[in-house]
Amino acid sequence: MKAGTSRFLQLLTMGVIFALGHTFALGQAYPSRPVTIVNPLASGGGADFFLRALALEMQPLMGQPVLVESRPGAGGLIAGEFVARGKPDGYRIGDFRVAQANPEIFTALRKPTYSIDELKFVVRVFYLPSALISKVQAPWRNMREFVKFVQDNPGKITFARTSGEGDPLHLLTLAMFKKNRMRAVEVPFKGAGDAIVALLGGHVDAGFPFSIAGVQGHVDAGKLAVFAVDSPQRIALFPDIPTLKELGFDPEMAPNYHLFAVAKGTSDPVVRKIHDTVKAAMETTAIREFARKNVIELYYGAEKDMLEELERNRKEIMPLIDELLKGQR
Repeated sequence: MKAGTSRFLQLLTMGVIFALGHTFALGQAYPSRPVTIVNPLASGGGADFFLRALALEMQPLMGQPVLVESRPGAGGLIAGEFVARGKPDGYRIGDFRVAQANPEIFTALRKPTYSIDELKFVVRVFYLPSALISKVQAPWRNMREFVKFVQDNPGKITFARTSGEGDPLHLLTLAMFKKNRMRAVEVPFKGAGDAIVALLGGHVDAGFPFSIAGVQGHVDAGKLAVFAVDSPQRIALFPDIPTLKELGFDPEMAPNYHLFAVAKGTSDPVVRKIHDTVKAAMETTAIREFARKNVIELYYGAEKDMLEELERNRKEIMPLIDELLKGQR
């Protein structure tokens, strides 16, 4: 073999080895520091509790600490923009709901600061059944009596709102009010935790929707009452509490599901790492047991599932927003 050819093969071999080693190193580099899940809701609610439990199960799989950071406000757009405009490196994982994942749906209510095209959807994670709760000392004893009281006394009761105007949870409340011809004084709170404190203190009369995980302890202690749940079926934890649907009060809104997304441009290996880690964490005994005890429905889905569901949400929600806006004029 000629010296020139031998030298060329030597360099080629070294180049291949270097490239393979560099690729392997890059694949192993993520994560090399703590990863943060960005929660669009205030601390102290059911979503916050679940995200922190999930983060604990993700840590050994990631090999790095997994943190949860709450950035509430603007119907979730503050957290959504923080993730969408962050570096596409996988260190900010956003917990997104419909209003954040597809913000263009809500342009009639608020101007979005980013678009769905700036996001890369990673994995659909969970769904929170919610409840209508009331202070215990009240002139109503069940959901039917509550609805009738509000209908007969328009604008007389105070109603806790735990999310910003235009948020899916707010739209859910407005849809229920409109369908059932109810008018109450909405009192906005930064999150479920603050609203529960106000309910316990008797400063507001009722509230909806609240995660069952967030109110379970107060209900068990007899400090708050649950009159109905927004769920396809009754909740095992409260088997005597009817669903809004079976009572005929169903607002017929999209489920309050959560999915994880990162900034568009995040590399495929990093996206796969996050997806596989979250999926594996969801399958652990600890998370399944946590979900069961806290009335959280695990709702796994891949990117295709999320894109299809977001499109269905668009078709369901946009006409509802138009109708709600007309009703407010």
